[in-house]
Amino acid sequence: MATKQDIKAGKAFVELFLKNSIAKGLQEAQKQITGFGKSVMSIGATFTKAGGAITAPLVGAATHFAMAGDALDKMAKRTGATATNLAELGYAAEQSGASLGDIESALSAMTSKGRSIGQFDALAESIAAIENPLVRAQRATAVFGSAGAKLLPMLGSLKELRKDAQNKGLIPSEQAVQQAAELSSAFKDVKQSLMAIAFEAGAAVAPLAKDLLKSVVTVTTATIKWIKENQGVIRTVAMIGAGLLAAGGVITAVGAGLVGLGTVLGGIATVITGIGTAVGLLLSPIGLLTAGLVGGIYAWTKWTSSGQDSVNVPNNSRKKPVTLFTASWPLLVHFVQA
Repeated sequence: MATKQDIKAGKAFVELFLKNSIAKGLQEAQKQITGFGKSVMSIGATFTKAGGAITAPLVGAATHFAMAGDALDKMAKRTGATATNLAELGYAAEQSGASLGDIESALSAMTSKGRSIGQFDALAESIAAIENPLVRAQRATAVFGSAGAKLLPMLGSLKELRKDAQNKGLIPSEQAVQQAAELSSAFKDVKQSLMAIAFEAGAAVAPLAKDLLKSVVTVTTATIKWIKENQGVIRTVAMIGAGLLAAGGVITAVGAGLVGLGTVLGGIATVITGIGTAVGLLLSPIGLLTAGLVGGIYAWTKWTSSGQDSVNVPNNSRKKPVTLFTASWPLLVHFVQA
């Protein structure tokens, strides 16, 4: 039969097992899982960066494709020319200092005068063949309108420029232009949808915003009224502000002066230290005794007859310089004993 000691020993064993085995195992597992999770997050961040690096240029390319293709598609519909023809003419114009907009203007001038788009190259060749520059410019203006003068540099080399654009692969197909126009329409639909969301969200918060704005107007109206009724207070506040501003400048200047004064005071402190040493010496017992003796001798020679007699020595006695000392010796002894 198990005793009380056996039960306690078993309990201690179980507690020790739970603490040292299971608890430590769980803690170790926690560390491993946490570390693995961080590793997975790091890998995910790397993939995200790589995906962003790949997709960002593609999104930009898609946007450019949609805008450029849509512009060609719209221009083709306005002028009656094909998108590929417009792309070739646009390349030739840009290589010669003109633009695709000048091409559209020239085509519009042609069609308005009953000429077809297909006659463009033949007309360009005939105008380029005119030797007189003035007549050539006049003819270009008569055929292509105001854009004719800008297109003159490209008219003589139009065939070569068209082939150059084709060889470089710069001319999109009609199908690609159509896809670009459709993508542009999709972008516009998304933009309109987002604008609609913003509009509906604004409509939802409009009542709250209206009440809030009314409260703001009420507060501002009361503020304006208070300011009108307390203009003196406003002026006082303004004066205080100006005074603080000026005081700030003065205090800054004083602070700079104090910095310089501190340097000066440092030098003065050195001098005062020396003076203090001298004063201390004078105020010491020996200094005070010496001063008292000197003062006593001066008083004795100034205001006593014996002192004056000791100072006023006859000329024939001046060879005895110890007379003054001998006469004052009793007084010195008196002061020392005191």
